[in-house]
Amino acid sequence: MVLSKAINNLIKLIEVFPGQENLNILFIVGLEKSLVEYIRPGYGGKGDYYNLDTIPPILSHLNWQRENFRDRFRHLCFVFILPKYAIKYISLRAPDFFDWGSGKIQIATERDLVEQEVFRLAWLDSGFETYQNWTFQQRLERLAEIHTYLQENLDPNEKFDLYFEQALILSTNGDYEEAIASYDQALKFKPDYHEAWNNRGVALADLGRIEEAIASYDQALKFKPDYHEAWNNRGVALADLGRIEEAIASYNQALKFKPDYHEAWNNRGVALADLGRIEEAIASYNQALKFKPDFHEAWYGRGIALGKLGKMNEAIASYDKALKIKPDFHEIWFNRGIALGKLGKMKEAITSYEKALKIKPDDHEAWFNRGIALGNLGRLEEAIASYDGCDL
Repeated sequence: MVLSKAINNLIKLIEVFPGQENLNILFIVGLEKSLVEYIRPGYGGKGDYYNLDTIPPILSHLNWQRENFRDRFRHLCFVFILPKYAIKYISLRAPDFFDWGSGKIQIATERDLVEQEVFRLAWLDSGFETYQNWTFQQRLERLAEIHTYLQENLDPNEKFDLYFEQALILSTNGDYEEAIASYDQALKFKPDYHEAWNNRGVALADLGRIEEAIASYDQALKFKPDYHEAWNNRGVALADLGRIEEAIASYNQALKFKPDYHEAWNNRGVALADLGRIEEAIASYNQALKFKPDFHEAWYGRGIALGKLGKMNEAIASYDKALKIKPDFHEIWFNRGIALGKLGKMKEAITSYEKALKIKPDDHEAWFNRGIALGNLGRLEEAIASYDGCDL
């Protein structure tokens, strides 16, 4: 019997399994699919993190219904084929069922199969972009698979590959602490692997540990000085610390190695604008848009910069470009409203603020600015109601 998805009741499935009444042994494969949501295998060599706060429904079912299994299926011997992590979890969370008339047989995994599976997990249908498109359940299942093969006798390259992929999935799930621990494990096997150092820096930055992130980016650049992504990420981290000049220098390094890197051009524009170097910022945004015309963030930043120069019509045109690409970006609608208000186009400004509020109803600044625009039109009752919206 192959279980292709999580279940809560095994007895009912066995009862309707074709021909079970004529069998002596029933092999059951896939029970771990009902467990993975509740298991956090050991990451980064820190031990086994099994979630003991809750118990999967299927294990409650097995614990409480074991006599029913005996009484209804006296003719059957049940053989559950499970990976190691699932066996351990069942022994912890369903000990009565596990100890009740059961035995455990470990089947050695052939070396050729291990190599094939490690290659599949690390190189086929893998990578950060792939994991982003997966469901949370799919990522949990892949983590469980990786954990299973990390228990095998692997060579250092194989261990590195699996720890690295594990870290990518953990980062995708937002489990940044565990991801960092997994990158640390990977780097034990390949201490000069620049991508692991860079990705580790990103995870540290996501936790707000900016100084540590910069140190990690520096390690990436030590091993690969022309690594444009690490230069860009380092620039973002420096900007987060308010070290804007250093950030610009880091973006310049990224662009030295990859002149068409639109993200670095955009980030450089933001940094230049922060220093009040608005004309240079606009030029940098223009470069970003030259290489990626549908980059809404650059259109937005360019609009803000043009607004600071008093070029409201050009700013609005830039905001409109951004909104054509990303119409649900409430901050663009808000800033577009400001620009329209400065041109005296109050009705259009109100419409723009209302677009922002439709997307983000608790944007008190949009409620406030809408109130000002309504007041300028003499619609005082509506203005007061809009000011009241600031308290939402």
